[in-house]
Amino acid sequence: MSANDEGLIWERPWQIVRADLDMAHVFAPQDTISFTRNGNGYGISHKGAAAAANYFRDVVLTEVPGEQPSFDAVSRDYPLPLFSKHHKHRYRTLADRLEVFAQTHPSVRRLEGTIKIPCHGFAHQEQESGADPHEPQQITTRIHVYQFADVVQDGTKLKRLLVIYKPFQPHCTNGNGTVLGYD
Repeated sequence: MSANDEGLIWERPWQIVRADLDMAHVFAPQDTISFTRNGNGYGISHKGAAAAANYFRDVVLTEVPGEQPSFDAVSRDYPLPLFSKHHKHRYRTLADRLEVFAQTHPSVRRLEGTIKIPCHGFAHQEQESGADPHEPQQITTRIHVYQFADVVQDGTKLKRLLVIYKPFQPHCTNGNGTVLGYD
């Protein structure tokens, strides 16, 4: 059972392992992000293939106080194995559960703030949305960042699970989305 009672530890590298399509152009799998304490909150540093570093410039995520539930509130299907193509369905199912969890548990401890990401990061998104052709616009996008201790099994070590959730925003056809990673 994941007690999640160690406290939240943000200042470490987090490897992104999966992202919904609406977020993959910002948080690409295999990219690494880290959070750095800066004044009243945390900044985001990005290393990887996605052209995302500029999206995080001047971002300040603030801590939102609240309860820190065990991972059992989300799923009892853990510990998770390290991400691989053999386990991608399991991580997809978990992402769906985490979206429901984020929507129904507004009082969970997290980091929260806004980043600017391009709408229609992929050409087919613009076509599917029915929007007139246009250059990607920078959309101010609210994100919630959660973590759960002792969820991912790496040999004999248990890793923390990082969850970045983008609530649905009616002004952008990108929709909502979830990104998963671990330390």
